[in-house]
Amino acid sequence: MYNNDVDEKTSLLGREGDDQQNYMQIRETKSPTDVTQDDDVRLSGDKLLVVVCILLCEFCERLTYYSVVANIVLYCTSTLKLPSTDASTVSLVFSGTVYLIPLIGGYVSDTVAGKFNTILGSGLLYVIGMVLLPVSAIDYEELFGDDDDGLSYSLSVEMRRVFFFCGLAFIALGTGGIKANVGPFGAQQVNDLGPKAVQSFFNWFYWFINAGASIAYLGVAYVQQNISFAVGFLVPLISMILALIIFAAVRSRYIHIPPSGSILQNSIGVCCATKCQSFDRAREKGYSEEMVDGVNSVLKMLPIFVFIILFWAIYAQMQSTFFLQGERMDVHIGSVLMPVAALNVFNNFIIMLTIPIMDRLVYPLLSKYGRNPTQLQRIGKYSNRDWNSCESRNKQDSEVRPGVQGESASPVCMQHPSQQFHDNFSNSMIVSIYISGFGFILAGLSVVVAGVVEIYRKEELSESGGMSQVLAGETFNASTLSVFLQVPQFALVGAGEVFSSISGYEFAYSQAPEFMQGVVMGMFLMTNGIGFYVSEAILNIVRAVTGTIPPESWYPDELNDGKAENLFFLLAGLMVVNVFIFIFIAKCYKYREIQVEVTYDDHEHTREKLSFEEKDKMTSSTRSADVVSPSSGHRETSKV
Repeated sequence: MYNNDVDEKTSLLGREGDDQQNYMQIRETKSPTDVTQDDDVRLSGDKLLVVVCILLCEFCERLTYYSVVANIVLYCTSTLKLPSTDASTVSLVFSGTVYLIPLIGGYVSDTVAGKFNTILGSGLLYVIGMVLLPVSAIDYEELFGDDDDGLSYSLSVEMRRVFFFCGLAFIALGTGGIKANVGPFGAQQVNDLGPKAVQSFFNWFYWFINAGASIAYLGVAYVQQNISFAVGFLVPLISMILALIIFAAVRSRYIHIPPSGSILQNSIGVCCATKCQSFDRAREKGYSEEMVDGVNSVLKMLPIFVFIILFWAIYAQMQSTFFLQGERMDVHIGSVLMPVAALNVFNNFIIMLTIPIMDRLVYPLLSKYGRNPTQLQRIGKYSNRDWNSCESRNKQDSEVRPGVQGESASPVCMQHPSQQFHDNFSNSMIVSIYISGFGFILAGLSVVVAGVVEIYRKEELSESGGMSQVLAGETFNASTLSVFLQVPQFALVGAGEVFSSISGYEFAYSQAPEFMQGVVMGMFLMTNGIGFYVSEAILNIVRAVTGTIPPESWYPDELNDGKAENLFFLLAGLMVVNVFIFIFIAKCYKYREIQVEVTYDDHEHTREKLSFEEKDKMTSSTRSADVVSPSSGHRETSKV
């Protein structure tokens, strides 16, 4: 499921794709008639074939990844005989690492190997890891029996752990390399068809991600929990092999762009040259003014990014403490044992439900009152002829405002595009940051709900004595309360993700210089990975302070004997503090000057430099621009 894939899920929004085209990419803007003709994107022939292959590759890869993540805690406790707290650590560290690797994968692609070779090479590492997982899970004694001396062929628990952890390491390297490149590579194939085609690709890209995730959480997780992990790991192995075969089958038909260097290396060079003192030192070292100012603007965004980390720390509870709680609740649907991991589907569902509502209802409503946080679609869509014909009339009126078409059918008088961008962008970024704050609140509420559920779960357990529940061969003393009581906490995390992640992406894209957007998006993805590590750090601190011995421990090896509700309420309290500090930092943040190139119907290119302190300044120019993929922020060079 895309739950952990911040770069993937936001592409569902049509409005995001439009915004990226407007204020993140410099491009020629078509007249309204041209836009209408471009609305219906149709692929055919080779183009359709390569896009379908990339989408199927992503479907198989995501099915593979989430098949690994779904029951990693259960596998560690049932087969590898790890305590539940250690199993949770394995899950968090693995997922956190997966979100740090893409920065390396993007760098390798940009500087050495190119996107296709990086995806293919990462896929091979992925397959090696997936081979090791079923190797660690197979019951060799049942398969081969004993040798002539009566010795069992079975692997020891220690050897199973070695195979499994090595497998996870290869998978982390593989999925990190693929995650950084497969989305941009797909967009690269349709980029020549225009922005609508790119947007359409990412919408389908997102859909295939969720399709693969849903099958993993509902189907493969069921096999792992109720049949065997050996078979359950074999399915994603086959899926990953199919992904590589499908991806490589049309190699000759892909559009390949050779690596041209990474901005990350230069960014690190600027930071090193300053020696933590002044950016003038970097200029003296020969770095361009644009490069130094770009790095400076990105560094100013770091305080905002820091406060997003705690959201991902709460998000990480879905595959750690929420999972442990779900194991100890009734998972029966009739006579069928539902996979505990299937609760993640409700997180999936609420995101897929909330995004269209926000996109089609809430944001248009905000737009009516000039408060739409992403409504930047008007840039450059005004005819220069209309502007000139209204100019004299506007001069007679000290208030510049949109006019109304008169009876004589004269051209409509309206605000200059630069003024509209100025006003819309001001509202956009302010509202976007506060929307992120609202997402934090929803995440905080999710752990409050989890704490309340935990209280009632243990009360019922103490009154009834619970029930014996066997999952993957491991027996749990479970409450008779249905695991579906967890649905609200998963749904709240999903709703919070819609607000925090998407608004965070918008802020990151808009505040980064175009040539730095790849670096910024890598940094934004890193907040996700760091959040998983922060979650693990919080759990370790709690264990160190409250101990590991029940009943005083907040996070003991057996959740039934501890006070996990206090842990959930602690996370909620930390989020409250996080929200207040976040709002203060957001108010103090000074938005960078945004350079936008506005192109009119007569192809007169005008660059406008806009800031919140200065009025519009216009100079004619054309220039090269870095086009940033909506998925990962990696750059492609485009001439306008």
